[in-house]
Amino acid sequence: MKIKFLILSIASCLVISSCGKKVENTPEGITVAFVEALSSKDFDGAKGYCTTTSGAAIDGLKGVMAMAPETKLAKTEVKCETTGDKSTCKFCCAEGKPEETYNLVKDNGN
Repeated sequence: MKIKFLILSIASCLVISSCGKKVENTPEGITVAFVEALSSKDFDGAKGYCTTTSGAAIDGLKGVMAMAPETKLAKTEVKCETTGDKSTCKFCCAEGKPEETYNLVKDNGN
């Protein structure tokens, strides 16, 4: 339960990094890219979508999450509500898991 809470806290991420895959600079695009990176244990890729503070939390989770099995995404449905520079996104779903909520914040225009 603590890991899930920490992951949800981390998910206030949004700094775009330019790595391989073109990601749509929208709350929906960032949420999908972040979740896909975490589910495949691409922690550096996931950090690329994070603010400095939440990126540091990913570093702290690397050891714990590296031991967990990879998560398979059953589907990637995202619904976001945006107010100003903040978005709340509902993401569905990792296999066998319920819908998750991610809080995003615009940082340096991204």
